[in-house]
Amino acid sequence: FHFFVKVGIAQPELTAVDYAFLVDVSGSMAGQKGHTNIFPTVQSALQQFVRSLEVGSTVFFFPFDDRIREMKEFSIQSEANKKHIENYIRSLRADGNNTAIYNTIHASLERINEYRKHKSGEHTVIFFVYTDGDDNVSKEWNLESILGHFNLKRGEHDWLFYTELGLPSDAHKVKIFKSQPHVIYVQERRGDVHPIIHIETLIPVLNFGNLKSSLRSTRVEKFEIRGEKPPPEYAVTVESVFEDLKSQGVFAQVTPKSFFPSESVELELLLVNAEGISDGIYRGILKLRSSDPLVVIAPNEISASFSYQIDPQIEILPATGEEFPLNMGEVNIHSDIASSREIKKAIFVQFNSTAERSGEKLKVTLIQDPSVDNPLELGKHLVVDPIQGTEGWIGPDTKQLQLIFRGNPDLSSGTYQGKILFGSDKLTVVGKGIETKESSPSVHSLSWIVKIPKKPSPWWVWLVIPIVLGAIGFLLVRKKLQPPVLTDLKLDVREPETKVIDLSGRSEVKFGKDGEHFQDHDVSFFIRAKREGRKVYAVLHVQDGQVLLKKSDEQDDTTLIGEEKIFDGDIVKFENNKVLVSSYSFTRE
Repeated sequence: FHFFVKVGIAQPELTAVDYAFLVDVSGSMAGQKGHTNIFPTVQSALQQFVRSLEVGSTVFFFPFDDRIREMKEFSIQSEANKKHIENYIRSLRADGNNTAIYNTIHASLERINEYRKHKSGEHTVIFFVYTDGDDNVSKEWNLESILGHFNLKRGEHDWLFYTELGLPSDAHKVKIFKSQPHVIYVQERRGDVHPIIHIETLIPVLNFGNLKSSLRSTRVEKFEIRGEKPPPEYAVTVESVFEDLKSQGVFAQVTPKSFFPSESVELELLLVNAEGISDGIYRGILKLRSSDPLVVIAPNEISASFSYQIDPQIEILPATGEEFPLNMGEVNIHSDIASSREIKKAIFVQFNSTAERSGEKLKVTLIQDPSVDNPLELGKHLVVDPIQGTEGWIGPDTKQLQLIFRGNPDLSSGTYQGKILFGSDKLTVVGKGIETKESSPSVHSLSWIVKIPKKPSPWWVWLVIPIVLGAIGFLLVRKKLQPPVLTDLKLDVREPETKVIDLSGRSEVKFGKDGEHFQDHDVSFFIRAKREGRKVYAVLHVQDGQVLLKKSDEQDDTTLIGEEKIFDGDIVKFENNKVLVSSYSFTRE
């Protein structure tokens, strides 16, 4: 009895790991012709593995004797799907004649590659072969040629696990298998069938950040174990390979060098002999190796990268004598002098040399607090010069921004506030008073505030109090009748394709059937602005179909039935879509 463990490295977010089982159903598997009745044990091992799989996996079956009897594909979307697969495995009968192993490997590979053509993202497939005999049917293939064909046509991270049950050892076969990459040859004693255990690494890409100042950085790798655990003495060893470093005489050392694949492991990357390293971005791989030949790592590489350079950085500075947040003071909007109704505040922008050379631009967006009763008209009452409208891009040539408030008597007295957002995936924005949200590290903000005082009341104001009260009542009724709007809400679609849906300024948007987006989906739901008291919320209302919500402060998904408020950092899932809610205004308190 042996452990057979696959340590799988999860692919990036749009990558899946699927499984293909090529099961010999010739009569010898059930005890005919003097063989051991091993078939029930094989069925049990397959059923146990299926029970451990997560929703989202796809499982293929290719039962064969002198030909493939059928090709079955199962998509696991619920526990009920697993029961259906278990029943299918239980229904298999080993009563065929002859054994066409090589033809089956060829046909299954063709079927899997065709399947991948119609799927988004990368699909890694692990092939398992179970047989108690040698191929006595295939004419076009032998063992060496079919394994070579597999490595020629397989996906980058595919593996073939070829298990012989109770056959005598053959040195020639062993030599052929050892000569082929991504192929594991397992020889079981008569009556034994190894369990299939899947240990999946959840982070396939590790970016160790900028090592120019410290030369070392630590990242956490996470693992999820399904089924039995490997033996306690088992260890994964890791080796770093950075060819561009090697040519400069620099070594990237990873510690620990060996570890048990527990739930999380801290890996430290240290640059050794780095005095002469050139500035730039370095990419390599972390090769994972098993301490036990029957404990297999597949795929066995993690993409790793780091930068060694001065970070491309932009510093946001106030004018001399000013400080952030930006307080524009009080504006006398009732003055007869036009210049008194306008206030300007300078914001200085400094690109460092690395940022200038990068050619990257910085996105600037002007927003205001949605809780204000009488909001400003951005782009009219409040503008950022030289940005046109409420958002735009600036480069190294822009040395200064101006936040300009232009008041007029139509504005209500009170306090108005909001933010200027600075966004970039590749540029670091710094400055005293500049804020960065943990959930959106690429977006930085500068708060602004402006106050409009009440107009002094003349002696005759008491004569018109009834009129004023009536006007105020009219304004309040008009405001209540005005529908609330979604200020800066965006939907960041992550799966199955990446795109951004901007709902800013909308009161309600429908998705799914007869909607504006995802029209080819069966699910149907609305996202609308809803006012409660003085505050506006974003609400998701499910009309038809299943919609899941993972709140930013919770671990588990919630199935939505009616209405639910959504906030920045929440994740909405429906059918094969995964959408991240992004907002600076709608934040969970």
